[in-house]
Amino acid sequence: GDPNCEWEDMLTTLRAGLSMGLSGVPFWSCDNGGFAAMTGHLTPELWIRWSQLSMFTSRPRLHGTEDVRRVPWTFGDRAVENFRKYAKLRYRLLPYIYSQAYKATKTGLPMMRAMVLEFQDDPNTYSMEDQYMFGDALLVAPVYTPDNRRTVYLPEGRWFDYWTDEEYEGPSTIKVQPPLEVLPLYIKGNSIIPMGPDMSYVGEKPFDPITLDVRLHSEAECTIYDDDQIVQCRARRKKDRVVVDVSASKRTHVVKLNRTGILASVKLNGVEIPRKASAVELEASEHGWYFDPTFVVYAKFKGLGGRCELVLRA
Repeated sequence: GDPNCEWEDMLTTLRAGLSMGLSGVPFWSCDNGGFAAMTGHLTPELWIRWSQLSMFTSRPRLHGTEDVRRVPWTFGDRAVENFRKYAKLRYRLLPYIYSQAYKATKTGLPMMRAMVLEFQDDPNTYSMEDQYMFGDALLVAPVYTPDNRRTVYLPEGRWFDYWTDEEYEGPSTIKVQPPLEVLPLYIKGNSIIPMGPDMSYVGEKPFDPITLDVRLHSEAECTIYDDDQIVQCRARRKKDRVVVDVSASKRTHVVKLNRTGILASVKLNGVEIPRKASAVELEASEHGWYFDPTFVVYAKFKGLGGRCELVLRA
């Protein structure tokens, strides 16, 4: 607790969080930017990088000594825009975060997982202390030096850059130099990440629809825990078909299938649903699908769940 406001203290704080998780404490956060401002140099750049890390803890915390206010606008417009970007992403990720938090209460698995905890058969992870898994699907690699450089280790399997969707095959080590606004963030292959709508605060609008953000090469599954329902989701790819099963639910779901081929049709419970000409038209419909030119398919269905079958064009 109460870290100084230096770049090395950001890394020290991350080590502490991963150690806490390995010690059986599932929920952990830190003073964003450090606590004791008089014993460090809290620059806008350090505050921005630290706030990116904080958004991928169990709960971000803006707190410190009174001589430096911890609100974003203290550090300028660039800090405000960065904070808004990652706060909005966190709000969209709340169905995923809430589900991972529920799992933590039942299993003891921490929200922030040291790499060795998830990849115990990989010796490369045994002493790794500067990156981590946030839940089952997201690999977070904070930048903790002012030169914006770091290396990222990707364990065995397929990984996708969250921002560019570039694909990597692990195990591999990559060197990155992201701009200040970009946190290195990777999605584990064969993952389904439930996401809510864009919002600025909880309660601004219902968590509906739920978007199932799918990265798939064989099979993937996830469980969405909500206050009033538990929804099971499973996706499978076989040759020219992708089948997504969603258990009974009160909400509308949008299957977002990334890196797919051109579709011939989409069926819901065996019945073809119409193709929409645009994302706006799909948003206004209860059922339908839309093919984005970036080879992303959106298939939407409302209520009760069901089997969504996407047929690729030969």
